[in-house]
Amino acid sequence: MQFNKHLFGLYYKLIYVCNVIDISILSNCINFQKTTCMETIENLTPEQSLEIIKRSMEQSRKDAMQHAGTPMIIWGCLVCFTALIISYLWNHAGGSIWNLLWFVMAFVGYLIEKTMRNRHKPTPTGFIPQTLGYIWCAFAIFALAQPFLSAFFYIVICKYYTPSTVTLTMYPITFLIVLMLGLCATISGFILKSKIIIWSSVTGSSLGAILSIICTGGYQLLTVAITAVICLIFPGVIINMRNKE
Repeated sequence: MQFNKHLFGLYYKLIYVCNVIDISILSNCINFQKTTCMETIENLTPEQSLEIIKRSMEQSRKDAMQHAGTPMIIWGCLVCFTALIISYLWNHAGGSIWNLLWFVMAFVGYLIEKTMRNRHKPTPTGFIPQTLGYIWCAFAIFALAQPFLSAFFYIVICKYYTPSTVTLTMYPITFLIVLMLGLCATISGFILKSKIIIWSSVTGSSLGAILSIICTGGYQLLTVAITAVICLIFPGVIINMRNKE
């Protein structure tokens, strides 16, 4: 019995020593790889460094393009349906106060995107996707704040200036929002190098801007719906179809 205990003790000690040796060898290999990598990076020429950056940016663009279709369709549908609902309620049940539903739409869109990220594989997080995210966040902030800023400046001007000293020119807020939507979509198209996004955005925003000047009241929201279909939904569907091919 004592011999067996001594034998098993030696066995476990041998296993421990082998594990320590393996860990040490693995650590040395990792350190060697890191050192080799750092030496390789330091020995790169400026042209090679630029080529690596270029490839990284191109891969980031491809990853962003691969995942661009579905968010465009989702937000396009949300904007389109919300605009149609507000247009109907504006004309039949209370006026422009229903524009507050845009804040509800923004919250619903955020929840949908968060749910999709949790259920599906993570979206790309490179330079290009982050840049696109900043562009559309800026659009959302300015589009939602535009009515309040316009009302604020109108009140300030009316309070401190008389009509004889300043001339107020009224313009449809929808016109400005449609142009901002088209501008952000067009910039996104240039970043992604997508002609379908560029031409759809230019066409949709131009048509929407013209119609927003012609239409009045709740019917202006119909131009937002049309712009969303042309600028967001249509190119999003085309992108998804190309990705499946």
